[in-house]
Amino acid sequence: MEENWFSDTEKVIRCSVTNRYKELSIRFIEVNNFRLWEHLMSNRHDATIKDEKLCLWVNKKTFLANESVYSQAEDVEPVNRIIVDLYDEEYSLSNTIIRFVNASETEQVTSILRSHISKDHFEPEDCNIQTHEGFSIIQKQHMNKRPMIIGLDY
Repeated sequence: MEENWFSDTEKVIRCSVTNRYKELSIRFIEVNNFRLWEHLMSNRHDATIKDEKLCLWVNKKTFLANESVYSQAEDVEPVNRIIVDLYDEEYSLSNTIIRFVNASETEQVTSILRSHISKDHFEPEDCNIQTHEGFSIIQKQHMNKRPMIIGLDY
């Protein structure tokens, strides 16, 4: 798969997640999926979501080409995009799953994603996992008087 199929930039929400065991982690969720993901994590997994920050994810090539601009942001951190392509031959269906993760957690998350792929239904050639290096750039923080409008309310 060519990288050009995907955008060089993506809006994501960076947030902290405390799970039911009181373990803290940082997550990056695509803006369009955030409210549904937040609902699922809160209501199904008893997680607490806090510190939501709007970020721009930029692939490494684009970041380096414009580093003088991006480096002036409040906070920049290495975040990778993991793309999982699955092909289901029986249904002639291709499915793409995208995750954004701290660069230091890429191997761990890739391993977790692999463990969720059914060995009974997919051959190795039916699954392709790619990692794209990039950076998360936190947008200027505002005095939040209301939640961000990032989709429809439930």
